[in-house]
Amino acid sequence: MTIWIWNAATGRVEAELKGHTNSVTSVAFSWDGSRVVSGSYDLTVRIWNATTGVSQVMTTPTFTLPDFQSVVYCTSSGKFHIVYPRQPIRSQAIMISHDRPWIVGPHRDCWIPPHYCHYSASSISGGRACLGQPSGHVVIFDMTTEP
Repeated sequence: MTIWIWNAATGRVEAELKGHTNSVTSVAFSWDGSRVVSGSYDLTVRIWNATTGVSQVMTTPTFTLPDFQSVVYCTSSGKFHIVYPRQPIRSQAIMISHDRPWIVGPHRDCWIPPHYCHYSASSISGGRACLGQPSGHVVIFDMTTEP
């Protein structure tokens, strides 16, 4: 399956990140936004570099990210959780609307195309939203990039 990086300012997909072979069940950004963690019914948890698109499959039940977060996963479902070290609370610059077709930001809003609206998992980090799809795709909407 594929992870898409979508630039909200230009309306174009910037990158496709391939890896999962079944439905994505959970997604999360690392604390610093440099990584995306995705879990799938293919019983894998992948850690993606959000800039380069390079991924690695977790081979141990616990993995520590560069920002000292620990990812812990359950191989029976592809689900995971992230254990954060003590960090100050970080306010979110964007949010997903209650009726799901919009990502709302302080400088612009982004309409979520219908084929991405039925997401099974979501995560927000600063000006980016990550949506896990039942198809196995993960879409990253970047609201920070200028056209």
